[in-house]
Amino acid sequence: MIRLRDVNPSYGERAFSVSQQPKSPIGDWANYPMTVVKRLCKNFGADLDGVDIAFGSDLPSAGGMSSSSALMIMVFLAVASVNGLFDRPDYRKNIADSLDLAMYLACIENGQTFRGFAGDRGVGTFGGSEDHTIILNGRQGMISLYQFAPTLHKGDLPMPKDLAYIILYSGARAEKTGEAMRKYNLAARRAKLVVDLYNRTHGTKHLLMRQIVDENKSLEPEATFAKIRRATAHYTEKGQDLDLPSRFRQFYMEDQEFIPEAARALALHDYELLARVTNLSHRASKTCLWNISAEVEFMRREALRLGALAASGFGAGFGGSAYALVWADEALEFQKRIEGPYRKRFASHAKKAFVFQAHPSRGACELSSRP
Repeated sequence: MIRLRDVNPSYGERAFSVSQQPKSPIGDWANYPMTVVKRLCKNFGADLDGVDIAFGSDLPSAGGMSSSSALMIMVFLAVASVNGLFDRPDYRKNIADSLDLAMYLACIENGQTFRGFAGDRGVGTFGGSEDHTIILNGRQGMISLYQFAPTLHKGDLPMPKDLAYIILYSGARAEKTGEAMRKYNLAARRAKLVVDLYNRTHGTKHLLMRQIVDENKSLEPEATFAKIRRATAHYTEKGQDLDLPSRFRQFYMEDQEFIPEAARALALHDYELLARVTNLSHRASKTCLWNISAEVEFMRREALRLGALAASGFGAGFGGSAYALVWADEALEFQKRIEGPYRKRFASHAKKAFVFQAHPSRGACELSSRP
């Protein structure tokens, strides 16, 4: 049996047999651990031993802070440890390091095949491996830079001691069920459509938008955007223009300009540049990905009004949270000042919204009381 109990009694307990692999219920938090166990049975065999898991979290549920991915990673690590999966030849053949493991765990979540491990139905959302990568590979006091598809560790930068990251949870749940799931998955679907239509127009066989970028590295950005427009402009589904050129532009600017410039700004402590590219990144997310809710936008604007150096929505969006970058010695005062205006503007979220300071921490690890 797999038995899970949240220390928060309102979530209750969930229990299921490893061998029975019951159908995981969309919308219930049991969907996440059940999906993990079903995939492990498919990839490693159904004779796995069960495990009892008690867990707790002080992150808000559906807060856009990767809590669902963390829950799945926790379940995997518990089941894998009890069953010695890390030492099995089939594990070692397909998963060489923690970057591979992050990608495999992302594939458990989105249902895709990973190397020799066949895919299965995921949790219903189609995302990448960014959350899983940093949950497993974070470094204490460091801001890490990764490239994805394929996953490559590009470097680490010390968190500046004079700055603080403040997380602004709006209280508006970043759900991944029903209509919210459709919106969430649309961002990935639009990216795939860009690639498919570009291939059809230009006779290429790309799988990723990054490959389109690499093919056109010798061109100026606007020339690349023009090629994308010729292939994708005015593509509609059910009467909706999916604005595929903007979807590509957002990826291009984030990948080629915003992230590299932000890394350079952090390395040089050029906070004016950091503020500029952070704000540009947020604006591109809002206008091109359509994922910034009114609550998160208000949080961001209010943070800047109150003196934050930079602020942006983050995570998948459609509710959830923003972050603000402030002077470290003003962090506590900033937290107090921003809560009032938000609670007044969005009274329906007042009880759930909260603000806290986050610190770059180490990745997931085993803590033992054994000598």
